[in-house]
Amino acid sequence: MVDHIRPHRGDETLAFDRANCQAMCKRCHDAKTAAEVGFAGAGPKRLATPTKVTLVCGPPCSGKTTYVRERAAAGDLVVDWDALAQALGSPHPHHHPSALTPFVAEARDAVIARLARRHDVARAWLIATAPRDADRRRLAPEGVAVVVLATAEDECVRRARHDGRPDGTIDAIESWWRIHRADQTASPR
Repeated sequence: MVDHIRPHRGDETLAFDRANCQAMCKRCHDAKTAAEVGFAGAGPKRLATPTKVTLVCGPPCSGKTTYVRERAAAGDLVVDWDALAQALGSPHPHHHPSALTPFVAEARDAVIARLARRHDVARAWLIATAPRDADRRRLAPEGVAVVVLATAEDECVRRARHDGRPDGTIDAIESWWRIHRADQTASPR
């Protein structure tokens, strides 16, 4: 696999810098990535505390945030890219300045890493796109519930248009489905 020596966290300069890339076997790459997002350790990954964590993923406009909002209780930790971006200064709820991307990624990764250490949070919700099984395994250590909202592509596009989302959202929906379908074909259940 191609590994980023320094995690790019959305920084396109690092992401596409060939000097920042190296070849790794899948097992080593997954272990390195797990360490970078805070779920490090030998053997099966486990959370340090008995927090009930749910990873909710799907394409843009699939209803991930609504799903969590309808189920989360007061005091639950919710890790949502769009909410973090707005907290860090994005003027729009879904289309964020690219200059904020590395900051949002680091904030998200820091919160996720904190889950691996002792804390008093009873439940946590992680919202991500994660179109591949490997993406979900990387984000969801052992014991994390995974919910995939595979809302139909045409319905996601309809919602994006109804909400007045930028064209980039429709591109992201189409990309999610293309990757997800290829992943499902490559590793049938």
